[in-house]
Formats: sequence, C-alpha cells, structure tokens
Amino acid sequence: MGDIEKLLISVLLLALNGFFVAAEFGIMAAKRHRLEDRAEQGGRAARAAVASSKELSLMLAASQLGITLATLGLGAMAEPAIAHLLEPVLHALSVPTALTHPIALVIALSLVTFLHMVVGEMAPKSWAIAHPETAAIAIALPFRAFAMITKPFIWLLNEFTNILLKLFSVEAVDTIEEEHGPAELQRLMSTSQEAGSLPDEDARLLAGAFRLENQDLSHITRPVQELVTIDVDATAADVERMSKETGRSRLIVTHGQRYVGLVHVRDAVTALSTGKNPGVVELRQQIPTLRQDVPLIDAAALMRQHRAQLAMVADPAGRKIGMVAMEDILEQILGQFDDETDELVKVAGSGRRLRRRG
Repeated sequence: MGDIEKLLISVLLLALNGFFVAAEFGIMAAKRHRLEDRAEQGGRAARAAVASSKELSLMLAASQLGITLATLGLGAMAEPAIAHLLEPVLHALSVPTALTHPIALVIALSLVTFLHMVVGEMAPKSWAIAHPETAAIAIALPFRAFAMITKPFIWLLNEFTNILLKLFSVEAVDTIEEEHGPAELQRLMSTSQEAGSLPDEDARLLAGAFRLENQDLSHITRPVQELVTIDVDATAADVERMSKETGRSRLIVTHGQRYVGLVHVRDAVTALSTGKNPGVVELRQQIPTLRQDVPLIDAAALMRQHRAQLAMVADPAGRKIGMVAMEDILEQILGQFDDETDELVKVAGSGRRLRRRG
C-alpha cells in the first residue's frame, strides 16, 4: 500500500475517532427528556438516541472500543507514511542519514498527535457538549449499528469491567440519573438566574413554589381573633347583612364555642332571590380541619381534594387556632394580591352590588 493510500485511510480513521468521541460525550451530556420530546415528533434517529441513553454501559464501551481501534489504526497508518514522505525532504536539507529516520518519525508522531487531539478529540468533544441532543441524534443510527455488531465483544468487556468495579464496591449503571431534589432544583434555579437564562419573575414564582414544600400552615394561619363568624341559628338575611358589613363572602359558622362549618353569601343571596329566608344550618358547608404542621404543598392538595377554599387549622392537641384560605397558599407563589378585585355578587331584590371577598 502506498503512502498516499495510507494517508487517505488515516483521514478516514481520524474522522471515525471524532465520530466515536462525539458519540460518547453526546450520549453522556444529552438530557433524556429532550431526546424523548424529539422522538415524539418522529424520526428513527431520535428514537435510537433514546434507546442509547437507556443502555449507557453498552454505548460507552462501544465508543471506547471505536476510539481505541481508530487511534491504533491512525498510528499504524499515518506515522510511517508521513515519516516516509519526510525522509527525502530531510535528505535534501543535508540531514545525516543516521538521523533522517528518527527525526522524520518524531515530526510524524508530533503531527499525528496534534491532529488526533484537535480534530479527533477536542473539536468533536466540544461540539457534543455544546449541542448534546443534536450530537446524540446525529450519530445515533450508525453508532447503534456499530454497537450491535460488536455487542458480543463489548459484553465481554463489560463483564470484566463490572468485576473490576465490584472489587472497589462500585455498581455499574446503564442510565444517568436526571432526578433532582428540592435543594438541587433551587441551586439550578439560582445558577440559571445568575446566568440570565431564567427571568427574575420566573425565578420568583419558582422560589414561591419551593416555599410550599419548606413551610407549613403555621406560617400563614389567620388567628381565630380575625375570623368573621355567624351563629348557626342565624338566617340567610343575617348572612347577607353581615357580609355587606364585613366585606367577607364566606363566614365561619359557630355553635357556641365550636366552629361547625362555613356559609357563602352567594348561597344566601340565591335563597333570598326566591323569596325564602332559610336558616344558616340549611346553607352551611362542611369545612375541613388541617394540622398546623402540615406542609403548604400538602395543605393545598387536601383542600383541592375537599374542594374547599377555606380550612380550619388545629394545633397538635386538636384545638382550632385559626383558619387558612387557598388564596393564602397561592400568595406564597404569586405574591400578595388584593381581594378587592374579586367578582361582585348582585344582592337579591335590589340594584345594589355586594363585593365578594375571602
């Protein structure tokens, strides 16, 4: 085989080396959920990339095998060919014959090493890290074909690797964990905000969402002294009157010293519009009771489960110590907002309008 043919094969091997390097770093850096999004849009390559991300040890072994074979082939082909082409040049420069081959070999080795590092390693690695999903999808089909062809040999390599890892109490994995806990997510949020990729308003909303996980009801409970109550023996007309006086659309129903539910002015107004004046006991709705140490995120879920806008809050002994509204929980995410913007309810039998508030 002539030197020119060897150099052409060397160029191909250099490209293959870059291909396997891009495959390795692309699969490692790609986010699986992004690959899955691309796969849902259609395309065999994206589906192959998703499959590769689930067989990490196989794919990494395949990339290492490919890199090793390409590097060995490059050294076997390129270095002697370049050295052989350089020897006449060195002779023409009057380099002693005894030194011609060693010098040519050193120059050839340096040139091949430089090209291998830049073209075969650094450039494809940087591209794959900068565009991991694009890289993983671009190389997915031919790379998986190579992995499947060499799978028996790769399986053998993996078995020996796993035996070696067990000696150091290390367990091999086939996938990269992408799950993050609250603390990690908060760090990611802060980093993204500092980098400018997360707007301040979005960061504020996310920070509020994290507060739901980290705070309990005791932080936002309205004490019983602030509750607007109405006796269980009152009527719908009393509810309408008290709602207009206090500006509250929901009143806590009491029976003696006990809190036994709530009544909404909407229900009272609806009843009055029919010419009836039922008692509060007929309009009363059940109100759930939550412990003060319940995290806000769980409190919101429980209130949704009961379809309740309000809930009583109890201490560990079971004593009612206050109330919480769903809007109080939402304000931890959205910030303070004014009840005065709530929908107006028209008072039955008059042209007046009654402003609804919590």
